[in-house]
Amino acid sequence: MLKNFLEKINAYLWRAPDGAEEEYSAIAEETCADVHIDLWESSCLGKYHTLYNEETLKVLSAYAEAGLCIKNSSQPPDFLGYETEFLLILLANSRCKALADFWQKHYRPFLLKVADQIEGKLPQGVYAALFNECKNELELIDKEIADLAAENSKEQLKGNFYHFSILTTAEREKLFTPQIIRTSGRGNCGGKCVIYAHMVAGCIIKLTSETEENCEKMEITDQFGNKVSPQIPRKTPALTACI
Repeated sequence: MLKNFLEKINAYLWRAPDGAEEEYSAIAEETCADVHIDLWESSCLGKYHTLYNEETLKVLSAYAEAGLCIKNSSQPPDFLGYETEFLLILLANSRCKALADFWQKHYRPFLLKVADQIEGKLPQGVYAALFNECKNELELIDKEIADLAAENSKEQLKGNFYHFSILTTAEREKLFTPQIIRTSGRGNCGGKCVIYAHMVAGCIIKLTSETEENCEKMEITDQFGNKVSPQIPRKTPALTACI
């Protein structure tokens, strides 16, 4: 049941079913001004509804823990389609403990929120019917996953991965090496104060301002990964208001 459940969701996220092309376009491509569905976990469940935040990092860490990383990326890594494919890979490889953990911490609450959003915006559509059916099956799926959780293979992942690839140790170390990137505010107050984005795996985990104290301790790069020196013409106050 779980396999069919995930495969159906996966199919509907990547391609419009017959007769639902306009609905798919509104949901997946945002072609309708009145319809916005958060198909990314960070935006859907996060406090500030932003992409590439700490929620995204948790999803990337779960992929990496299973030995996988995203390839052929056309979406942020916490896109519902990627998360669905990830669960299918875990299921096919009997990684049931990891599957159960990801299901409870990420996928289940994410799926429920998306289902509610679709029902609210397109209540009579094909997608509302699909996600309502999924909601009705959740208790049975929960029981199946609980029964599977005792089985857990530790063998190398196998299969034909479409959006994922095997993550090597070197790639993992590079991906999760923290970076500090120098950027600036938008200048609405009359100046362009320097702001440092602290990033891991492409996700912003903290913002800090430019002061002599913190710049002495930071290894800073530009957006291309080139090392740069902090520019401190004078002592600047912490950007409490801006950040």
